[in-house]
Amino acid sequence: MTADLTLWTRPRPVTLEGRFRAWLRTDNGLAVYLEVRDRALNLRRAGIEHYGIAAIFESARFDRVRLGMDAEGFRLNNSYRSRLARQLMDDYPELDDFFETRGLRS
Repeated sequence: MTADLTLWTRPRPVTLEGRFRAWLRTDNGLAVYLEVRDRALNLRRAGIEHYGIAAIFESARFDRVRLGMDAEGFRLNNSYRSRLARQLMDDYPELDDFFETRGLRS
């Protein structure tokens, strides 16, 4: 019996940014992106000037579990939240400065 070692030899993104970019291309990453985007845009359009990415994400997680849409909750590394906020602000000009961000450490 020969083991399939391709799982062990695939290159894994080394940086946190690389892992975030890879995650964003997954079904789960896209679902989280879209859910957080919709909530942020709704808040902005309701006149809210600034809001926290953590609050939006956790409220989305709570609602999905409560409504039986996702018993496990979103699968999201908390280290990705600041990058998700930056990505949304880059992708949607109306979200410019909506999230407070600090300098990246890694």
